[in-house]
Amino acid sequence: MLILAIFMPAQPVQWLLLPLLAIPMGAAWIMRKRGVNGWGWYWIPGLLSIWIFHEAHLHTTLGFLPIIPFMPHAHSDMGLWAKGESDRKDALSRMERHLESPVEIILGIFAFANAGIVLTQFNSATVAVWSGLEFGKPLGIFLSIRAFIWLANWITGERLFHISNIALLLVGVIAGIGFTVSMFMSGASFPAEVQAAAMEGAKMGALFSLSSAVLAFFIAWIVRLWYGKSVSDLDAAPAPA
Repeated sequence: MLILAIFMPAQPVQWLLLPLLAIPMGAAWIMRKRGVNGWGWYWIPGLLSIWIFHEAHLHTTLGFLPIIPFMPHAHSDMGLWAKGESDRKDALSRMERHLESPVEIILGIFAFANAGIVLTQFNSATVAVWSGLEFGKPLGIFLSIRAFIWLANWITGERLFHISNIALLLVGVIAGIGFTVSMFMSGASFPAEVQAAAMEGAKMGALFSLSSAVLAFFIAWIVRLWYGKSVSDLDAAPAPA
């Protein structure tokens, strides 16, 4: 999404407007310093940030991102499947839990509205989208998260985050089941003169990405067979010193 927003905007980016983001970011920082922990209040600077993104001709789907680092948040990660993670009371954790279902519903509606797949339309876009979801996305998620975990632990000198390589790989594979973002990226990437045929092929590629579900079940089955426990139990084990 970041690449799409910066390198493939619908109109020329108005870079001179971006310094205005300091206003909503500063407002969110002040709110946190004053002890504001209600996540709804952070939508006030968030909407201003989204408006600046819109006026700067950047995708507004990224508009709330500058506010997130300044919201009250937990200072450590308990683990991807840790039971205590759902009991966190900070604003960012509660916002994530409250918005999870509405976002899933909206994405589902988007997928249905952009369906209409022509099963005979197989072209290079099909291969590109499927291979990107099946292989590129898991690899990108694995390498980027592993790099950020190392960086965070190195900066702080502590082991703030821990997730096993197997669990991280499984997360990447599951994330490879795609449709909505694939359609969004394809619509913005292909030129208008070839977009109709390319979009149909891209939809086929997104449909093929359901094979990631089979691969995820296979990995989970192998882990249970090899280690005698599930991936979540394996990941819940304490990190080595």
